Amino acid sequence: APSLLEQAESQLQAGNPEAAVRLGYGAARKQLASTIDAGRALTHWEFYHRLNESAGDDVDPEADDRLRVVTEAYERAAFSPATVSSDEADLALERAQRLCTRSDGGWTDREQERDGQRETDRERDAGGD
Repeated sequence: APSLLEQAESQLQAGNPEAAVRLGYGAARKQLASTIDAGRALTHWEFYHRLNESAGDDVDPEADDRLRVVTEAYERAAFSPATVSSDEADLALERAQRLCTRSDGGWTDREQERDGQRETDRERDAGGD
């Protein structure tokens, strides 16, 4: 079965940007859900704010911007009488895909810091300093 992101791309190609955005948001939310303990169903904005609260100072500003773009597009697609353009849907899907590339959705800087520390350790070990 195609992933939510693959389904979203298909919907965008078929000229259904609202459906594409809803599927893209669903993929990003599914990816990020494991980073918080929701305890109950959250609205799209409650989910966004809960992620920010749970990350505290570790929130990655780029990831925050990606989820904000996806959440705003989802709100328009799901609840607004205004339509979502193909360009807006394309941007939201690109952001959703970026959120889905790492285990934590790229939400915090921690994974990047660990990767950077491993690189520093390797350089130190290789250089014999």
